[in-house]
Amino acid sequence: MDKIYSKQSKLTLRFNRDEEFIGELKQFCLKEKIQGGWFWGLGAISEAELAFYNLTEKKYYSKVLSQPLEVASLSGNIGVKDNELIVHCHGVFSNKDMQTFGGHASKLVVAATLEVFLNVLPAINRQYSDEIGLNLLKQS
Repeated sequence: MDKIYSKQSKLTLRFNRDEEFIGELKQFCLKEKIQGGWFWGLGAISEAELAFYNLTEKKYYSKVLSQPLEVASLSGNIGVKDNELIVHCHGVFSNKDMQTFGGHASKLVVAATLEVFLNVLPAINRQYSDEIGLNLLKQS
């Protein structure tokens, strides 16, 4: 991962071939002491683990896609729960036939490049919701 641009709270990051995006972003944020932010990006990946959350069952259903995919849309946020950094990411991806796949992204392996724009914010806290079964944004 390379920092391409940095000015105040705005960063442009380039993730490189074979890097696992979510893990690399988390390590970068820990190193830079970033505990809050929003990001979006584009690029290409070679593998994705996507998930769908079933609210009734309070359970994720995951699927691994091991094929070249364009990143049509990527967005997410960075927050903290109980002093643990959380990268929450969703995306839409398309294959060579223009078929799309989307959902909660838990793993993304970069194919050529992944260009990410990060807007750093003060710490965003999360709190577990028994009703929903997820770690939701917590009001300050």
